[in-house]
Amino acid sequence: MSGGPAPHGVARLGGLWLGVFLDAQGRVARVAVSVNALAPAPDETADPQALRVVRCLESWEQHPAGPARLPRAPAATPFQACLRDALLELQPGQTVSYGALARRLGTSPRAVGAGCRANPLPLLVPCHRVVGLRGSGGYAGARQGHLTQFKAWLLEREQRASAPRGPSP
Repeated sequence: MSGGPAPHGVARLGGLWLGVFLDAQGRVARVAVSVNALAPAPDETADPQALRVVRCLESWEQHPAGPARLPRAPAATPFQACLRDALLELQPGQTVSYGALARRLGTSPRAVGAGCRANPLPLLVPCHRVVGLRGSGGYAGARQGHLTQFKAWLLEREQRASAPRGPSP
């Protein structure tokens, strides 16, 4: 994330940093995931919308559906819009394979993977819920390392939170 503008806000989740970038209308345009510490733009730290987004992302473990309700900038392409709609239908703890989602959208698993990789709004548009047939698959273009560990962490937390609970003693 070096060389570009500083994010409007920064959240910390699952050991990684999430840089929040807003568009001119105050909608979330991008969430950058980084293993390196991020600092918000000094003149933007008091932006109430950025603070709202940061709080929502930081409370993801308690409310994994919360980020999906944040105002989002429009998708870049018609395919991204279609994929976004399908991803937003997935509930926390629910996963779908690249192939199954591709069949539903009338496209290929590679196109779904490329669309998920290009998703500028992780957590707001839950691309982490799309998995491979033999494992969780990649995340944000990575096939291993911190980002795939983050995907596994997200999925594990969602599965645990959505598991049916037995009766209280």
